[in-house]
Amino acid sequence: MYENLVGILDSADRTLASALSIAPPGQLDRAAQMILRLRHRVDYPDDLAVVALAGGTGSGKSSLFNQLLDSDAAEVGGVRPTTSKPLISVPSGRSNEIAGYLRWFDPADRTSHELPDGVVLIDLPDTDSVESDHRLVVESLIPRVDAVVWVVDVEKYRDNSLHRGFLRRHVGSGDRFLFALNQVDRLPAAEVDAVTADFRSALIEDGFSDPAVFPVAAGPPIGPPSGIDELRDGVETMASSSVPAKLMTDLGETVAELVRIVGGAGTDFENRWAQARVDAAALAVAGDHVGSGRLAAAFFAGLASELAGDPSEVALEISAHVGERLRELAAEAETAVPSETEETGPGRRDRRPSRRTGWFRRGHASADPNQERRVAFVAESLDRYAGDLIRPSLRRRAEAMADLSALVNAVESWRGTAGS
Repeated sequence: MYENLVGILDSADRTLASALSIAPPGQLDRAAQMILRLRHRVDYPDDLAVVALAGGTGSGKSSLFNQLLDSDAAEVGGVRPTTSKPLISVPSGRSNEIAGYLRWFDPADRTSHELPDGVVLIDLPDTDSVESDHRLVVESLIPRVDAVVWVVDVEKYRDNSLHRGFLRRHVGSGDRFLFALNQVDRLPAAEVDAVTADFRSALIEDGFSDPAVFPVAAGPPIGPPSGIDELRDGVETMASSSVPAKLMTDLGETVAELVRIVGGAGTDFENRWAQARVDAAALAVAGDHVGSGRLAAAFFAGLASELAGDPSEVALEISAHVGERLRELAAEAETAVPSETEETGPGRRDRRPSRRTGWFRRGHASADPNQERRVAFVAESLDRYAGDLIRPSLRRRAEAMADLSALVNAVESWRGTAGS
């Protein structure tokens, strides 16, 4: 699975390099971090899924961690948070295979387990801990794991800080999430199904299309735990598909970020500009400097809205000053284009205006036989002024778009192969 990904990441690097020529480096930081994270992940086994347990204080994450791994490695607390840093458990004998990638989760405590042998399980700090650093740790680590089991208890499963603070922001990753409704032993047996259904409804309201919810009792004060085997099976099933799912999600986000920076479509600049500059020149020569400036300014402001990065900034700069430049060019045309004699005959030009330019095609009329030449002068001068400013940026953008198109095609091809 990883063989083709290396080539895709090379393509992503080329697109990133192209984008550097049209965007300030700060705008590319997120895309660069995504590509770097993907490169780190593909250096390690794709049959080992990194799965995190995430949840709030008192939800019973640590008890569930122990039950899923049949261990007592995680310290179990009460209502106060006890998980101050991640606890990572790696299948016995496989720690060396994934050790380099797990350094991204340090500082962390380490342990090992026998089963499941395809899952690296991480007990994260509490999402709503009284320690603000715990939340920051969770925020930074969730993007690095392949899948997440969100653990909630029967009292706080509709807590707004969970749904608005975390879950709604990660709806796009729903195929890599499981949800454990813990401590169902505190409910009357007849209410478990109803509360489970209500939690599922809350998740659907968040935007998850088909959330998998498992009712469990990881540490009941009386009687054995329940629902653990079903959840463990769900974790193992999700783990088998979570690595490619995570890679697809990250690739999609990377492409979307690069599209945002580079822009998603061509502008057909030359054809549109050829007509716009003649129309603006005609108005300027006719003395309508306000209308001329507005027309040209609106053209470049509209162009800026279609672009991103440096091309957009250049277009906006032209928009701000093109009216003044048109006024100057119209004045220059009066002296740069001398009047021709009105007579016709051998060696003389007919005073009737040609209909070659867009100005006349669009119905402009004038009694001055020299205006067509002045319009052409102003239009050509305007092209040198504005066109020469914007074209280098558009050329660099076109190169970046070509690299981006190649990246999109490679990602789509890989998705088709990985999904089959």
